[in-house]
Amino acid sequence: MHIIFNRCLLTSALMALLISQDAVAATKKRVPVTANVALTTDYIWRGLTQTSRNPAISGGFDYAHESGFYAGTWASNVEFGNNDNAESQELEGYFGYTHKINDSLGVTLGYIYYDYPGAKASNNYDFQEGVLSATYTQSDMSVTVGVNYSDNFWGGSGDATFVNGSVSYNVDDHWSVSGSLGRQSIDNNAAFGAADYNVGTVSVTYAFDDVLSATAGLSKTDLSGESGDTNYLLTISASI
Repeated sequence: MHIIFNRCLLTSALMALLISQDAVAATKKRVPVTANVALTTDYIWRGLTQTSRNPAISGGFDYAHESGFYAGTWASNVEFGNNDNAESQELEGYFGYTHKINDSLGVTLGYIYYDYPGAKASNNYDFQEGVLSATYTQSDMSVTVGVNYSDNFWGGSGDATFVNGSVSYNVDDHWSVSGSLGRQSIDNNAAFGAADYNVGTVSVTYAFDDVLSATAGLSKTDLSGESGDTNYLLTISASI
């Protein structure tokens, strides 16, 4: 459950990067392997806290080939508030392929596996998702629509689908804004612990340089109770 704030989607960010690759290559040779680390006030995934509203530190490695193939790993601390302290980590592995239809449009097909080492097997936390998305980039704006599907979602909650769309805009060399809307549908809501729901996010990012950036934003679902509260986030991240 990756900590990119729009939260859909590592694949969306990778796709935008691949689509804009031709322009970048004109001035700087692209490095195929990158590393990232982030510190955030709360790990929010699709509008829901993964750390019981506590801070999280995360990091990972990504490989992106000029052919469109990508792969990576990512890890974060988690806390689900069920007194099962064994599940203190989340590990992700993912890969996929982005096909550039033209200089502006690309389509990505990907796979993500979410692993929670140390968690009780009976919790059924581990799950997998297939990802299909498309990104259109024009000048400083990028629009992504996508769908994630799992045949047995978190908590053993059965088939699940997340349909989402996001927009990002680079205001200048330092500032960018983004927003997203999504809907999470789950076959077994009782096992998941929540009804099907909608989620929206907005964020503002300031890039200090090519390595360090800070993001402030909010996320909200239409669920009742605490799960429907507005989440406010501040994230400091670095990528090399």
